[in-house]
Amino acid sequence: MLSGVSARSSSSLKSLPFKTISRRSSSFLASSSSKNSSSFSLCSSSSSCWNNNWDEQRRTTFTSSISKEVERIRSRAKASDISSSSGTTSRTEEKTPPPAQTKKDLFRFNYEHDIRETETMLPFNADKYGGVVVNSDEYDYKTDEEFTLALDESLESWKESNIRGCWVKVPIANASYVPIVVSRGFHFHHAEKEYVMLTKWLPENEENKLPAAATHHVGIGAFVTRINPTDENKRDVLMVQELRGPAAGRDLWKLPTGLLDVGEDVPEAAVREVMEETGVKAEFVSILSARHSHGTHFGRSDMFFVVALRALSDELIRCPKEIEKVEWKDLEFFANNPKVQEGTAMWALNKKCYEFAQGKMTGMQSDFYPAGMNRPKPVRVYFGEEKSGGSKL
Repeated sequence: MLSGVSARSSSSLKSLPFKTISRRSSSFLASSSSKNSSSFSLCSSSSSCWNNNWDEQRRTTFTSSISKEVERIRSRAKASDISSSSGTTSRTEEKTPPPAQTKKDLFRFNYEHDIRETETMLPFNADKYGGVVVNSDEYDYKTDEEFTLALDESLESWKESNIRGCWVKVPIANASYVPIVVSRGFHFHHAEKEYVMLTKWLPENEENKLPAAATHHVGIGAFVTRINPTDENKRDVLMVQELRGPAAGRDLWKLPTGLLDVGEDVPEAAVREVMEETGVKAEFVSILSARHSHGTHFGRSDMFFVVALRALSDELIRCPKEIEKVEWKDLEFFANNPKVQEGTAMWALNKKCYEFAQGKMTGMQSDFYPAGMNRPKPVRVYFGEEKSGGSKL
């Protein structure tokens, strides 16, 4: 693995007008950006990342070899820069670039990602998969011709540097660039209100491994309960009738539902939707069940989570734009809703809610953990409750 670093990092500048920018990546990186490919990482900040079967001597030896290799790479890069600035480097002294990696080369150990760059190229960042992402916020071309020249020069350099996937983000203010990018073999990936993203896979002898755009919508249904104010042995369920949507106009009492916002966790989405639609303040208890369907809006798939919440307030404030009626209903009414057909997906999800309210099942809890692999934000992990005894996998 370490010898692979030497081969890749020893590639010299290909021509004097260019400068080399080291794009640092301090982890094991997959050789292709693949939604299906495996990934492998070395956590350098936690001893728990090491296999317990490795003894301290092997651990120290391995760490030392990595440090020496990184230092050797840095020294070589520094020497190359000094040589270039003094004018001692010539094209005849340059080494032949390494051949394209084969499919068997699944991983590479890459601290220094060297990509040739000039001031007239599109501004970009190297990603962690051997690709580049153009920084649309940093370019300001006077004419479409200037952008075209920069794009063509960039593509030539990226091909020579064995770049794999290219991502070009075109803001709506520069929409005239879109047909130019498309004419260079790029394809639409996804679009937002402010921009469109286009991609191109450069290796001609490899399958395109760039991931597809988002494939799923994610929604929630909130099973909110409270203790009945007049009988503490009974439980009430918060239910609504919708003003719009497929459930509207059916006299159907159902759970409050909604879609997740970008960057929002499932529990927070459930709490938010309940407050927006009914005015009830609630807190997360557990995730009870999920439904997975396909062929929904624009051919996308749908994930729907049923979330148990505990009511912290009783007052009902109906959202007039979305909800026709909102009431606290008896748990038995919820379990025997005449409008829900037995054997359907809604019937199955409601059945699990009823069993949860009776204490016959537990849902999934959650907690936050560091994401690892140098990702800064924590992630939320969902898991079932521990139990003693039972069968083992």
